[in-house]
Amino acid sequence: MTHPALLALLAAPLCSAANLGPLATTSPSQEGAATPVEASAPQAGQEPASQPGPIPLMTMGMGDLTKGPVHPKDAALVRALGWLDERLAELPSELGRDLPRELQPAFEADSIPVWLRLLTAQKRFAISALGAPPQRGQMPFLMSVAVDEASDEAAARYEGALKGLLQRMQAPFPMEMIQREGSALQVNMGAELAPMGHTRAAQMLGSEQPSFEMEMNVGGYLRFVQGMMMDSGAPYEAMVVFDVLSRMGLDNAVIEVASSGDGTTSQTASILTGIGGRMKAAGILPEGGLTAAHLAPVPADATWASVQRMDMEAVFDAINALAGEYMKEQMGDSADIAETVKGLIGIDLRSGLFGALGDTYGMYASESTGGGGISSTVLFFSLRDSEALLETKEQLEEVLNGIAAGETDGYVNIRSWTRGDDEYTTVMFPGLPIPFEPTMAMGENWLVIAATPQAAMGAMDQIAGSGPSLATKPSVARIVADGTKSGVSFMDGEHFAREGYGLTSMMFSSVSNGVRSRMDAMRDPGPVMPVYHVFQDGIQDTVGYSELQGDDLITRQTSDGSIVVQTAILTGFMTEYGTFILLPAVLAAGAPQFMRNF
Repeated sequence: MTHPALLALLAAPLCSAANLGPLATTSPSQEGAATPVEASAPQAGQEPASQPGPIPLMTMGMGDLTKGPVHPKDAALVRALGWLDERLAELPSELGRDLPRELQPAFEADSIPVWLRLLTAQKRFAISALGAPPQRGQMPFLMSVAVDEASDEAAARYEGALKGLLQRMQAPFPMEMIQREGSALQVNMGAELAPMGHTRAAQMLGSEQPSFEMEMNVGGYLRFVQGMMMDSGAPYEAMVVFDVLSRMGLDNAVIEVASSGDGTTSQTASILTGIGGRMKAAGILPEGGLTAAHLAPVPADATWASVQRMDMEAVFDAINALAGEYMKEQMGDSADIAETVKGLIGIDLRSGLFGALGDTYGMYASESTGGGGISSTVLFFSLRDSEALLETKEQLEEVLNGIAAGETDGYVNIRSWTRGDDEYTTVMFPGLPIPFEPTMAMGENWLVIAATPQAAMGAMDQIAGSGPSLATKPSVARIVADGTKSGVSFMDGEHFAREGYGLTSMMFSSVSNGVRSRMDAMRDPGPVMPVYHVFQDGIQDTVGYSELQGDDLITRQTSDGSIVVQTAILTGFMTEYGTFILLPAVLAAGAPQFMRNF
């Protein structure tokens, strides 16, 4: 599934095309937003201007892994990991002479707890870019890291243990860089560290100690990378990318993410700042949010789904305006994408395609469209003008068939057919055993694109009212009840956990075997993975939504709180869809040779 915040990050900034300007050298204001900075040479008799301060790029924090509630299904995993220190302490004797002398202190019995604490303790990171070009040999960015302990005394003990270990290893690391401030052990190289729980995303979750927290200054990254490319003499074409991204409005965007859990449910919140007003002004986000009617095309047996409200014509107009203004500035002559394409192939992209699409789109896979796997995947759009889109489809079909006839000797063909009142179009490969028949279907109010004709027919049956929709699920119904959410996402936890259970069991068997002792039979964690009927009992779905609040795009998501269950869900998803990610590359590499054989 595509994360709603990512969709907005890609699409929403385009709406700033009406207010274009060159990429400015910027520095963060007191609120963290970027403001232009004009650089000028000092006049005679004047003091040189002070160098701008560092530009914050990212802060990140991870909670203490040894604290917090443990889900009952994770109890065996936690017990197994508790023996990790004993197992690591056995490695020096097993490795024998194969272990380099300089690494031997790292595996001594009193060294293992030091490394494990470094791994499990609460940690905070910060990265900032230099506000001025780096001097020769100087790093272009600053970093800081902190390890937080429960008390000043605990931090002092850990400081002594860590420095002692590094000295025994003769590590080329200046010990004075490790400084203790209260209960925190820090390596501060100029980037400002932030306390845990400082982001608004964490405050939305009501958590002062989230398990994960991040704040990313997108505009700062753009300026940092652009400055690096300028200093390295990058080609003009590469610099244009950053100029365009700035014009799109990303130079002021900030992303915040935070996660926390209570031992039963995991929660995640994200905030994308700096684009909400632009999206509204450009009409990209329609008035009103999703309702049950917008979710009607998605079957209740969907294994995953993502539905968004976004005006496609407004998105196209924003892209077109951005391209036109940029071409006018760079070449003295503006360009209209719609007019250019219409002149080439006779198709009006604005009125015949993007203007014909409505303001709701989504993507899902379901049992009723093909078993819930890759072949059941469906993309759908609401329609504003089905007649205009049908005319465009017929024009495009004629153009593509003409190209296919000349380039593929008839092995690729686009054919239209009808089923009831719906119009279908399928890409076929006559005479070739290619296992794909991508199909588009169009009715009066909806357009669907599917991997197979069967999936397209199932999707149109759902639109016709053949079964209940995703909105009948209580967790989804609660989200769309108030009609304010611009996006909804769903993943069937039980389905994907079932698909991933076998491989996940094998994965956690490696954990059990890894911590067992050859000599101490009592050190045996037993099976880490719960028996299946216990494992599948009460698995929670992953449900999320996005909502515009002022200038912020807010995203909230809840999911099952078990690490074991979440691992199985991810494994199940990758089992079904992982190979699909590589499929385009495989087809692209093999297609030329395949076609030469005919």
